[in-house]
Amino acid sequence: MGRRDESIGQTQNPASCFLEWRSDEGTFSFWDKDSETRVPIDLPLRFLVLKQMIRITGFDEIRQQGIYSNEVKDIRYSPFNVRYQDGTPLAKGLYSEIKPTLKAAMAQYSKSIYAMSEKGELICIRIKGQGLMSWENSIGKGGQRWQDEWVSVADFETREHNRDGQTETYSVPIFKFDGSLGKDQDEYAEGLYEQIDTYFKFAGSAQPEAQQPLPAPASTVTMPQTAAATLPLTPEDDDDLPF
Repeated sequence: MGRRDESIGQTQNPASCFLEWRSDEGTFSFWDKDSETRVPIDLPLRFLVLKQMIRITGFDEIRQQGIYSNEVKDIRYSPFNVRYQDGTPLAKGLYSEIKPTLKAAMAQYSKSIYAMSEKGELICIRIKGQGLMSWENSIGKGGQRWQDEWVSVADFETREHNRDGQTETYSVPIFKFDGSLGKDQDEYAEGLYEQIDTYFKFAGSAQPEAQQPLPAPASTVTMPQTAAATLPLTPEDDDDLPF
């Protein structure tokens, strides 16, 4: 690492867009800072998984505050630093150690899927609960296929849940493998992977502040038809919690 690489540690999350599943709308959406609204996207969504991370999220009904944490690759070996929305510490340690505290605060682990979109953008797809179970029951059972194949969400499943005697309807995304990568796409994906991998090596303790407005997608990137060189690290405007 050269001396100019010292500044890399200051970078913000390079993902251009953070997508979350909206059960009531049956699709993913992102936060538009300009309009201060959540904007749904049209399905199908097709992407290549680059990196999978785990974080803690939730909402404490008693305190009326959101709960967030850093992102880790393996909950067995990497500790979480969990805080409330106002910055008050909630728990710190391995998931197995702090699980009772998280459960009492109605917090759970969720997945951040860093991926390349069909347009060549570096995006982050956040799933939890039944959406996470859907992922594990389909893509998760595919071994390492996610490293070489596209994944798509073209539809959703409608389910029902009984809560306090009332039947609630919700939707769950259906994930499917959707074809292999071409050579040029694979090389382009390597450049995007280096961006997100570098971010977590130097700033892995930072966590996008989910309760704040999230960045809208960057301008469309044209997928190269020939081999692409490694992309430079270009930080986007995003909010991070320096845990």
